[in-house]
Amino acid sequence: MGGTSTNLWDSRSIVIQRKLVIDFFAKLMNSEFPVLSELEWAIYAEDQFKNGSIIKSFANILLAHNVSNKTIQSTLTDPLNALCIGYNPVDIVAYSSGTLIGIDQRKLGEIINRNLNAARNDVEGKYDPTVGAVIMNRLGDKIKEGTVLCKLFADSFAVETLSGKIRDCFVIG
Repeated sequence: MGGTSTNLWDSRSIVIQRKLVIDFFAKLMNSEFPVLSELEWAIYAEDQFKNGSIIKSFANILLAHNVSNKTIQSTLTDPLNALCIGYNPVDIVAYSSGTLIGIDQRKLGEIINRNLNAARNDVEGKYDPTVGAVIMNRLGDKIKEGTVLCKLFADSFAVETLSGKIRDCFVIG
């Protein structure tokens, strides 16, 4: 996951989410328009991703919400920079193997928002738009020791002091 849009938009978590969207779309469309099978609807949806119409629609949504053209173009071409992510990600890896059976989202949110100052206000500490985390797995995924659980964007001191607490947010059974 370097600084290019291809790496971010094609990362494992995005691909998994895209599959979920396609599966849901195919089921919904098949129930409403059974003239095509779920598989045919899924192929249609995948084609929409491949031909760029989904990303164009995303840009139109941003435009409808008064996001500037400059920001839209930056988001589409270099999302890490557009999102002000200023750190190279550090992999938080699993120390054991099993199935991901839980993620303590409240604890993870507290760490990211309060300890790293990623909260969207300045009530507690100084807001830092360059920090955050990207979760790389879904509940039910098989995890091997060394599997990347999430990518942490933070300075080296924060990584050193918080990586264990972040790892503890992922329950592997």
